[in-house]
Amino acid sequence: MDFNETSQATRGDVGAWVWYYLPDPALVGGPCGGDVMALMAAFTQQAPWALKVVDSWGKVPDGLLAGNEWVAGSFDQCLAISHTSTATNTHITGQYCTLSFGYLRRKETENDKRSSVLWEEWSDVETARVPRLASSTGSLGVVLPLYWYGTCIPASCTTHNLTTSLNQHLAPVGLRVAMAACQSQESPNPSIVYTARDIILIVALSLLGLTALVAAAVEAWMYYTNKQHLREGWVRYLLAFSLYTNLEKMFAIRTEEGKGVISCLYGMRVLSMTWVVWGHQYLMTFITSANNILFVKEGFRNEWLNQILFNAMPSVDTFFFMSGLLVAYGLTKEFEKTKKFNAAFYYIHRFLRLSPPILLLSGILAVLPPMLLRGPLAPFSDSLHSLTDNCRKFWWRDCLFISNYFFYDGDVESCLPVCWYTSVDFQLFLVTPLIILPVLYRPKWGTVWLAVCTVASCVIPGVVTGVNHLPPTQVQDVARDDYYLLNQVLYTKPWCRASPYLAGMWLALVLHHYRKPKMTKAMVVCGWVCAAVMGVAVVFGMKEYNTLSGQHPYDAAISVSYGALHRLAWGAALAWVVLACHAGYGGPVQGFLGHPCWQPLSRLTYTVFLLAIPVQMMVYIYSYQLPLYFSHLNKVVEAVGMVFISGLCAVPLSLLTEAPVLGLEKLLLRRA
Repeated sequence: MDFNETSQATRGDVGAWVWYYLPDPALVGGPCGGDVMALMAAFTQQAPWALKVVDSWGKVPDGLLAGNEWVAGSFDQCLAISHTSTATNTHITGQYCTLSFGYLRRKETENDKRSSVLWEEWSDVETARVPRLASSTGSLGVVLPLYWYGTCIPASCTTHNLTTSLNQHLAPVGLRVAMAACQSQESPNPSIVYTARDIILIVALSLLGLTALVAAAVEAWMYYTNKQHLREGWVRYLLAFSLYTNLEKMFAIRTEEGKGVISCLYGMRVLSMTWVVWGHQYLMTFITSANNILFVKEGFRNEWLNQILFNAMPSVDTFFFMSGLLVAYGLTKEFEKTKKFNAAFYYIHRFLRLSPPILLLSGILAVLPPMLLRGPLAPFSDSLHSLTDNCRKFWWRDCLFISNYFFYDGDVESCLPVCWYTSVDFQLFLVTPLIILPVLYRPKWGTVWLAVCTVASCVIPGVVTGVNHLPPTQVQDVARDDYYLLNQVLYTKPWCRASPYLAGMWLALVLHHYRKPKMTKAMVVCGWVCAAVMGVAVVFGMKEYNTLSGQHPYDAAISVSYGALHRLAWGAALAWVVLACHAGYGGPVQGFLGHPCWQPLSRLTYTVFLLAIPVQMMVYIYSYQLPLYFSHLNKVVEAVGMVFISGLCAVPLSLLTEAPVLGLEKLLLRRA
């Protein structure tokens, strides 16, 4: 068929804008061109199935200048289209395609040698852009400002057909397709290819789950047949995997406070994890929200509440504080009993505690997302630099706890984005004996040594901030280059994040020596006031730099002083809260933070912490089909949902990694 001649009448009946949604038959030909012509003819005749195809296209939306750049169309309606023509003996089914545009520019890069041609996607919508594009492309201009848009084409067409045709029509205005992917009912994700790696992971995961089920069945059989004596044999190694016992331990609630238990940490741990998830929820859904530009101008304008989100970094410092407290507290208790330091057990236990969940989750994310996800952006879950791609390439960085040393403009990849924290925490854990043991062996000089380390933990980030002319912390009004430099030299480095960890160590020594110290009413009031003032100053002290109104020059004195002291101040405030609650001066704060209801979720905070961002990405990036409305209330609702879903996913991850590993460790190392 000569489409340039036979289809001229039909093609002339539609505007040029249609070739932004369909391959041009004159350019692609073949079965694709024939089906496109049949679709266009059916549309001119108002055929219902053809109307559904056009109805499923993403079209210029309301609120474009408010930030509604993503028009997905109707994903499910497109894939449900199926039409058979008896006259032409053809069968046409729908195929959903996701597209984005970009400028074509040549740019040589130092860090990325894969290609010197970079596609620069639309990242924001400016008012001036719309008339400029509209005037240069005629009726097509209303489509071009969109960040992403969806179209529906016949399944006989390929992604190559669509992009080849579209590039021809974009060339006159200097644009080209930046990214494109198509999905059909028969092939929802064409990128899926089962490799040996995928098969091995699926088999290993199945065997691990089967082992846990068999162990639970064996334990139930032993219980009902009264053969508990078998626990003393080899079967005890199998029972370490038992779902029954491990689930019971995971969700156990102890109403009586055990000796040496710091119960307020239960609530503190869960609330800090929720704060992290809440802050990340704003980041995950911001670009793809329908009103992000308007919300920046109106919703984030000088609101004090926004500082809890903009300056959420203390939530991570809370974890550093608790880690330093618990590690040092455990070492002091062990030293009090044995007067020795078991280095082998100390390091092996920590590695076995942290690494298995990361390893298993990395394997799962390297294989399963492309098989499970369904939505307009699902094919991109397996693209370059995606979640799955990074887990296939960089899982070892997270498992070896070194991912915090890979934070550069051209290389910020790791499998689990939060593993920069686990890397820093593990590195601080490695040197903890060098700091705490001198205090235990030689209290006088050891205390001086700990004080020197604490002062250094403030001086170093202050010097790094001043020398590099950095902002005080990760503020919102920051230049892109400063953001990467801040993360590279300061935010992800253990020598700059040690202050709250050391504050936890100081508190551990206080609790070791004084147990539950007695305090006067004046001391209690003064302590709570000082802690409140320091906490408020840390969280709200960066309001001037968190306005989203543009970049501000950094005041050197503020940057250095805040950068040097705010993490130690936060750790000191938390230390008072824990000390007061543990000593009986916490009042309603202790009643809230120490309530037994926090215990089950508190045991899952580590795996929830690892899972939350991947879950948020899969739900709100790779699977969502319509833009979200950006508001504080919606983000709170979404964050609560993410905590719940991440918690559900954390249960099997913990049951298959943390619980059996710790059980086997106790058996093999003979630790009670």
